[in-house]
Amino acid sequence: MNAHRPDVPKFDPMRYPRTYAVSQGMRRLLIPMGLLFLTLGLIGVIYLGVLSNDSLSSRAISGALCSLFAILGFYLALGARRYSVTLGPDRVEIFEVLRHRVIERENILGRRHVVIRTGAARWILIPKQGFGRKLELSMFLKTDKDFAAWIVSLPDLDSDKNGATERDVAAAISALADRGYGKHAQTRLRQLAIWLNRGVYGLAIAIYLIPDSHNVMIWIAIALPWIAVILVTRFKPFYRFGGPKNSPLPDLSLPLFIPGLLLTLAASVSISTVDWYAPLALSLLGALILTGVATVVDPWLRKHRVTAILMILLCCGYGYGAGLEINALLDHSTPTSYPVTVLSKRESHGKSTTYYVGIPAWGPRLTGEEVMISGSSYGKMRVGDTVCISLRHGALKIPWYVLTACDQEHGVNSLGSSKGRPELDMRAVR
Repeated sequence: MNAHRPDVPKFDPMRYPRTYAVSQGMRRLLIPMGLLFLTLGLIGVIYLGVLSNDSLSSRAISGALCSLFAILGFYLALGARRYSVTLGPDRVEIFEVLRHRVIERENILGRRHVVIRTGAARWILIPKQGFGRKLELSMFLKTDKDFAAWIVSLPDLDSDKNGATERDVAAAISALADRGYGKHAQTRLRQLAIWLNRGVYGLAIAIYLIPDSHNVMIWIAIALPWIAVILVTRFKPFYRFGGPKNSPLPDLSLPLFIPGLLLTLAASVSISTVDWYAPLALSLLGALILTGVATVVDPWLRKHRVTAILMILLCCGYGYGAGLEINALLDHSTPTSYPVTVLSKRESHGKSTTYYVGIPAWGPRLTGEEVMISGSSYGKMRVGDTVCISLRHGALKIPWYVLTACDQEHGVNSLGSSKGRPELDMRAVR
């Protein structure tokens, strides 16, 4: 609903209360979608718990993702069925999946109108100080002119928000100028931010396509978030993590959290761990440390707690991927070799292809499992071949292992080097 349409009637308290629910069209879309997500998530959890032969760490991470998928489906289906907004002459009530919120009209500071990139829009009601958090009205409501009249009669806060953004930009530019960075230097800083953000995508392509025998790109991915932290520390508030949509100030969020996703992908293909709880602890600890430091150095992020919490979730991949990579890269322990027989081979096709081989129980593993390997290693193995599990202690005391050929000395093998982290060939994982 457009707040500036001339056909919006004047607010008349006598025409309320009125209740608005999710439109029938959106219900027909969201409820089946939610039930599908819920079913697939539950099937995934059951499969991982009963039928899968993957390692415990792999099943724990995959099970958590499937559980989140199921919860999302449950929320979508139930939310589409139960969500409603009741507008009264002097109050508004919102019935959500897990809560019921009420605020008196006189305690609402004003309204904002947010348009997302797809063109859909939603209203946000901002309470006065001390009367709770903002109320976001679903964009899927079936509304009418009375709904628009009730909303539009509230004070418009969008003009104040735009003014605040302009003041933030002016203050950031002024702070740089006070430190001796003129217009030319500011232009170069903007270009640096653009190239740094583009470099993240270039790094992703390089890790995916180029063999990295010396682990140069892995070390770059490990260092990149901290380079972003240093830049924000040096040039705040001009540089920041996050910020208002379409803000002219450079945003370095991508180099903060994207490398973690790349490292997680790389580690999952080339490194297996004996236990699952140590990688989980790495995920949480790494995310908290990285996001905590980013929050300390960035004043904008400290003021926006929701963004900071989201950043913690996005940075979990950095704790997991960087932790396992460092654990392997700096590991100089002598490997212990366990001969095993390849029991099965399996390819999993989706947006990319992943490769697994089934092996029996060995060493600390009391049951058989499937191990993810690169496509190049997969092509060299056949069912019935004897390969070796090369187990190391880990630089961070997290035991990890790779599949190796048994006919090589000192653990050096044709399936991947065991001197530190095995060489990653992402070109074969498609």
